[in-house]
Amino acid sequence: MADVLPALSVRRPVLVARLLELRAAGTLTSEHVLAGAQVAGVNVRTVWRWLEAAQAEGRLGSVLAIMSGAR
Repeated sequence: MADVLPALSVRRPVLVARLLELRAAGTLTSEHVLAGAQVAGVNVRTVWRWLEAAQAEGRLGSVLAIMSGAR
């Protein structure tokens, strides 16, 4: 049986920006991260690491700027 590819896909900067936006609003859930991992084709733990790295490295401003430009 052939592998099934997700109907949607998303790049890391856009995914991280959206999840950080949800975190800032206080509405981020594990389900959001799971859904993001599925569309990005990575493990859930990887997405949590991306979020931690963005916050630790102070990339929040640049990530949110990407998000505002994508609208």
